[in-house]
Parts: sequence; structure tokens; C-alpha cells
Amino acid sequence: MSQVKQKKKYNKSLFILFISLFFIVIVLGFYNIPPRFDVIGLRSLLRNVENISLNWRFLSKAATKAEAVIGTIKTKAVSGIYKKIVVASVDDAAVQYYGNLVIDRAVWADMLQYYNTQDEESIPRMVFFDIFFNEPSAKPESDKAFQEALKNYKGNAGENMMLEDFYDKSSINNSKETQDYDSPQAKSLKKFELKIDKNLPVKAYAKIVSPIPELAESAKIMGTINVDEEDDIYRKCPMVMKTYYKVKTGDSIKIKEVYYPSAALAIALKLLKADFKDIQLQKDGILVKNDFTIPTDEFYRLSINYKGEANSGYLRGISAKYFSKDNIDKTGLPRNAVVLVGYNIQGSTVNSWPSPLGQMNSTEHLAYAIGTIVNRDFIISLPVWLNALYILLFTLLIAFLLFKGIRTTIAAFAFSIAIPLALGFGLFQFNIQIITLIPMIISILVLVVGEIYIILTEEKEKRFIKSTFSKYVNPDLVNILIQNPDMLQLGGLDKDATILFSDIRSFTTLSEGMSPKELISFLNIYLSRMTDIVMETKGTLDKYIGDAVVAFWGTPIELPNHALNGCRAAVKMMEALKKFNEEQAQQGRKPINIGIGLNSGCITVGNIGSEKKKNYTAIGETSTLAEDLQDENKTYKTNIIISEFTYEKAKDSVIVRELDSIRVKGYSSPIKIYELLDIIG
Repeated sequence: MSQVKQKKKYNKSLFILFISLFFIVIVLGFYNIPPRFDVIGLRSLLRNVENISLNWRFLSKAATKAEAVIGTIKTKAVSGIYKKIVVASVDDAAVQYYGNLVIDRAVWADMLQYYNTQDEESIPRMVFFDIFFNEPSAKPESDKAFQEALKNYKGNAGENMMLEDFYDKSSINNSKETQDYDSPQAKSLKKFELKIDKNLPVKAYAKIVSPIPELAESAKIMGTINVDEEDDIYRKCPMVMKTYYKVKTGDSIKIKEVYYPSAALAIALKLLKADFKDIQLQKDGILVKNDFTIPTDEFYRLSINYKGEANSGYLRGISAKYFSKDNIDKTGLPRNAVVLVGYNIQGSTVNSWPSPLGQMNSTEHLAYAIGTIVNRDFIISLPVWLNALYILLFTLLIAFLLFKGIRTTIAAFAFSIAIPLALGFGLFQFNIQIITLIPMIISILVLVVGEIYIILTEEKEKRFIKSTFSKYVNPDLVNILIQNPDMLQLGGLDKDATILFSDIRSFTTLSEGMSPKELISFLNIYLSRMTDIVMETKGTLDKYIGDAVVAFWGTPIELPNHALNGCRAAVKMMEALKKFNEEQAQQGRKPINIGIGLNSGCITVGNIGSEKKKNYTAIGETSTLAEDLQDENKTYKTNIIISEFTYEKAKDSVIVRELDSIRVKGYSSPIKIYELLDIIG
């Protein structure tokens, strides 16, 4: 391989490698920067794009795993704790039945009392109210009944709370929303606090919405129902959340940091027969009873593994109207049920949040978070470094295919889409979340920019080839060179070829009888016809030396029969000369005669000249001998003389007359020479 070709390939590979690394660094850099540095919004855009693919993966998994049939889910598709979970909704039917959106708390008291009368396995293991009881009701007796029912329930009964208003350190001391740690509400929640002696990187809130103290004190379980959103889709459940209370010490006010568990974590621990003392907060998640780890992100948020769309049937649902005294025996709950009570009013967005599988009420979000933990059905997100390594290797593969040529580039475009989608969707079937659309974006950017670079450089090369050869190479050969530039090596190359020298006899004397204008016209007509013959026979015009024509066959396009092509061109030149002389005679001019010399052998060809101007030309002893043979026509009174080397290559197709053996400088033995008379066939 020539140095020019090597340099060209090196530059191409270097550029493709550069743009590959450039786009990897830029895209991954913006994708992973902290939100506060996302000045131009690129991080948000990239995250939203990736999250769109995550929604698609949830939908794909729900379709393939859940065995959806006519909008419902086959019972056999439901697994683990989901067979026990019942979502009891205050829905349109319940509102119509009770005549009010806010159901009398006595109904909930009657429900708990009824279950307390059942046998041990018929009592729901868990009853959790995803309903805010943060204000006393209009009926104090109902509040009292509900309080007693919560306290005396044989299973686990609990209520929700929610943290609101992000903590602002500069204004918390003066905030009316910031609660006093000595308040009745705060005291009622103390038994639900997590004993954490370190500062966790979790969201901090200044306000807490919780049940009235009497209900909170009676509950066995309490937890936040907050779910975090990404690109307006709720998909992560914080396992631990933080709030701040005011602590008055004399005239000064100090701020106390308090952690609360999520409702999902609190409920799951009870179902797993564990407690808060059985967990350890680790860097990669929450260790439970030294048995298994709940994987979380750096903010202690669990990725919820949603299983089906709202009302799909994956979660068993009943209307809260069946909790009335008249209907409660009709609920048909599974043994050891987990009952989650919440709101699900059609057309209402209150307590309804979007999930990857569509709009869901908060109770369904909670149910899937519980199921993710209890079933240990965790979505495992690959670490940043592993995603980065995958993107690097994948992008380098695409870059390699781009470098190899047009056919592999087409494959690279297919792979850039197929591989990320196949890996992303395929691994998600096994709960492995790998970055999906980002490597596709990077690889397509590399392909587009790389292909533009290649097209521009190849077009430049094609223009160079066309400008260099179109004037003295057959157009068909130029097109071949443009399509196959690797055939062209301009740095100097030894090639087996046939070279021709042609010269007008006594041209100096002839030109003296012409005006400059006539001379130029004469030469243009003559040289044009001789050059056309060179082109017709697939030859390359080397140069004009005054009235002399120099041409060769066999390079830059290899011709196995280059000697015969050269001989055919010489014979055609003599035929063209006869017609040319006839035309000249009609104009009153004397006929001209030419001498042609042909020799075959190794010639050195290349782009030779100065930095500003170069010509593709041939040099060497073979060229010198052809010029000498052209001159020998004067001695032997002939028109075309070929060397023995040309004769040997074309002897089966030419008619010749042996002339002599001559000694030539540079050759150790005499060279046989022949007069070329005609071509056979």
C-alpha cells in the first residue's frame, strides 16, 4: 500500500474515531450532569428521550408478560403478593351508594370491626388507607369509632401521610407551614420516625400532611405516599423522606431533621415480617434482615416495576361500597389479603398520577411499589460506568463499520437502531434496565457526520481524479477510477505497459509556411484526431511535445492486452493521417508524414511536477526506447516501428516485417525491431 493511500486511510480513521469520542463525551456528559448545571436544557431533553423508551419497554413487557386478553389480565399471569393485594376504591359507585365523596369514617370503623370477627386467615393481613384524614370530620363519634377500630384491629392497619413544600433553609424559621416538634401532630408521628444518624441525600420538605393525632396514634403503620416524577411520569418511589421541625429552646429556635419511611417500605416490611430495626441503609440500597437488598438510586428511590395498565385486572379491585354493613360479606377477599383503600373517581385527576403504563390512582402506584419489594421483582439499572462502557464499545463498532465502506455503513445504520432496541427491550424482560435510545442517538450522529465527511473527501478525490485524467484518459476509464479510487496510486509506481511516441516529419519546415493562426488550427485538428484514437483504444495521453504525441496503455487501469491496444492505436493513427492529408490537399497544403514508435515493458508512472502543478506521466528506459524507435522510422523509411517486447505480447494479432537488431543504450544485447503493417481482425 502506498504512503498516500495509507495516509488517507489514517486520516479517515482518525476523524471517525475523533467524532465517535466527541459525541460520546458530549452526549453522555450532558446526560449525566447534575440538573442545576443544565443551563441549555440538553440534559432534560436527553433524559426525556430515554424515559420515552422506558415507557415503551414497560408497555412491551406488560403485553408479553401479563398475557392481556380483551383489556383484562389472566389470573395465572398474576404472581406473588399481587394475588393477595386488593385495591378498594372510593369510585363512582361508592360515591353514588354513600351519597358523598367523603365517606363517613364510621364505614371504615365498621369494616375493620367486621374483619376482626373473622377467622385468622380471613382477616386481611394489611389494611392501609390511602386517604387523607388530616382534619376532624363533622361527626366526632365517627372519628372516635374509627380510632378505636384502628387500635383494636388484629391485623396491621395504617394510614398515609404526604410531605409537601421543598425545604428552604433561608425561610424555614419563619415559615408558618413548618411544624413545631412539640406539637400534638409531631408527637403522634414519633413512633414512625426512622432512627438515622447521618445526613442522607434525599429530598427535604418543610410541610407534612398527616392524619389527626388521635388517628395517627392508633395506627400501626404510617408512611409517605409521595412518588417522584421524571418528565411528568411517576416511576420512582422514595423509600425514605426527610422533613424539618422547629425545636424551641428558650428564645432560640433550632431545626430538627426527621426521616420518615414511605408507605410502600413500611407495608412491605410488615408483610416480610420485618421492622425498621431490621434494615440498614447502604450506598446501593436498603438491606433487609441481612437477607436481601432493595436496590435504590443515590436518592434512595425505588424504581417501581409496573405490571399492567390501570383497571387492566392485574390488580384485583373492588368498590368501597362493599364495605358497608349490608355488603361487606360480599367482598370475597383472598385469604391474608392486603387491602389498599383509595380514591378512583372517573375523570378526576385528584390523587391520580401518570405512570409508564398510563394514568393511575395513587393506590395503584402504591400497590406496584409494594409488589416490587415483596416479590423482589426489582428493576436493576446498570451503573453509569457500565452504560458508558457499552456505549463506547457499541459506538466503536459502528465507527469501524463506517470506516470499512458503503456496504458495512448500511449495516451500521441497521445495527445502530436494532442493537440498542434489542438489548433495551430484551433485557427489560428480565428487569434489567440498560440505556437504550442514547447509544442510538450517538451512533446515528457518528454515522451522519462521518458519512458527510467521507462523501466530501471522496467527492474531492473524485473531482481531483476527473480534473487530472479527463483530458487525457478515456471517459469510461475516468469513471472506473472515480468508482475505484484505490486503483489509482499517484505517488509513483512501476507498471507493465506499452508506450507510444508519435512525431510529424519535418514539422519545422512545414510550420514556416503557415501563419501563427493557421499553425495553431492545423495542430489542434491533428492532435485532436490522434488523441481521440488514444482514448478510443483505452489509452492514456501522457503529453504533447510540440507536434509529438506521447501516450501509454496499461495504467492507471490495467489492460491485459495493452500491447495490442497500442498497436491498434498506431494503425488507426496512420489511417486517420491519410484522411487528414486528403483534407489538407483540398486546402492547397502539402501532405505530412509521421513516425510512430512503440515499446512495452516496465514504466514508472506517477504525478510528477512541482507543488503547484503536476502531471500524470511516465518515465524510464522503456519510454526512452519508444522515443528512439519513433526516430528510427527515418532510417528505415517506415511509419511504425515496434520493439521485440511489444511484438512478443501482440504477435498473434499483428502483421509485421522484421527490420533489424539494433543496439540501444541501457540494454546489454541488441533489440529486434519490426515494422507494424496491420492488425489481424
